[in-house]
Amino acid sequence: MPDDDLDAVFEVAGVDPRHLGPGELGRLTGRDDTAEFMLVPSLMPGLAEDQQRSPGFLEIHDREWWIDASGPAGKDYLRTLLTADAIAEALGLFATLSWIAAVLPAVATVEAITFEDQRLHVAVRLKPSPTMPEHLAEDINPQDFGEFADALAAAAAGKAVTASSGVTVTFRSPAR
Repeated sequence: MPDDDLDAVFEVAGVDPRHLGPGELGRLTGRDDTAEFMLVPSLMPGLAEDQQRSPGFLEIHDREWWIDASGPAGKDYLRTLLTADAIAEALGLFATLSWIAAVLPAVATVEAITFEDQRLHVAVRLKPSPTMPEHLAEDINPQDFGEFADALAAAAAGKAVTASSGVTVTFRSPAR
């Protein structure tokens, strides 16, 4: 878990962590279109919707969903999701956010997330010799996993990569 406090990010960005919907996520990520965020696995910590349906029934519509990131599980999920989005955009990756969010924890650690000058800044440290966890084997192709790890390693010269939205990702080599 990083030292940073997402509460500071929420405060500076002017968003309520209990109700992060498409508009709030757009403000954090610099994206106009946040539709892909609702395609990330729907049974995640903190997901809520306005439909007031019975437990176990979940139907998400374009503007009627949000993430409650006020608790630890929601914050961990949001940290991974924001980092996955930033990496995808900064490196021009075509993988879905749900794919990157599933694979990211095996490849890198999120060290810090800040929000300055109305832009998100993320720092990630690569893990030495990442290996694909068994729980991903059914859904993730090992070659794709390796290519993702290689793409992050190629970017990890301690440099910052800025995406077109202004989101910045600093890739750090594995700790020695």
